[in-house]
Formats: sequence, structure tokens, C-alpha cells
Amino acid sequence: MEIIQYRMEQDRQYKNKLLEEQRYEYPDNRLLSPESIDAFARNAMHLDRQPEEKVVVIAFAASMAPVGIFEVSHGTIRSALVSPAVIFRRLLLINAACYAVIHCHPSGDVDVSEEDWQITEQLKAASEIMDLPLIDHIIVGDDYYSFKESSGIL
Repeated sequence: MEIIQYRMEQDRQYKNKLLEEQRYEYPDNRLLSPESIDAFARNAMHLDRQPEEKVVVIAFAASMAPVGIFEVSHGTIRSALVSPAVIFRRLLLINAACYAVIHCHPSGDVDVSEEDWQITEQLKAASEIMDLPLIDHIIVGDDYYSFKESSGIL
């Protein structure tokens, strides 16, 4: 399966457009479980080897096939700022049916911070309003943490 990573730019009329940034070849046709999303994040995107926190969104079609990837934040060694508006602009432009958020902890420790809980709750609330489900939020480190599997929040 080929998954395309996009970036967003504004044209001269300040309209947002998607530009292809990178293509990932991946053997699975769908990323249906937290384990498969974690494996993609590690094996294709190398999120477990990043020196700073990165936040990535995978957009899915109704069939659960990935339709695009977006890096929505590149932070510091300890944090990354995430805006629901930034995420939803991209999801709407690509016509996503649902999405997953992945971010890395460069320390390797996948313990959930207060900020991780807050952004997950904000995204869940915004997702319900937008009718665009957040299917998981996964933290990648030496292992992984899935909010869907472990917290009951999603």
C-alpha cells in the first residue's frame, strides 16, 4: 500500500491547498489496530527515533484505508503544541472519514502527560461536533500507549 504524506500551503488568494510531500510504501492495506498503527509509525515514519516530539495525523477513508498523513506539530524534546483547528483543516481538505493521532516521546517513556490527556479530550469533543471520529491517539516511545486500548476515553 502506498500512503502519501501531505503538507498544506496557502496560495496567493490565501486558500489552503494540499501538496504531496512524501510517499510511504507499506505492506498492510489497512491500519486497523493500535499495533498496526504503531508498527507503521516505527517502520515507515521512524517516529521512535525522533529527537523532538512530532505529532502526526493519519486520515482514513470510510473503508479504513489510509488516505493521507500530516505532520501537524514539530515540538521540542519535551512538548509539542497541537491545535484541533489545524488538524481539522487538513482532514476536511482530504475528505477523511475518521483519523488517528500519533506522537512520539523522544525519552522513550510512554507515560501519558497531563497535556496528552487534555489534547485527547479536546480532540474527542471536537470530533463529536464535526462528526469525524478520532479512532485513537497513540504515543510512540520504547513501547506504545493507545488511548483506545488503555484509557477508555476513546
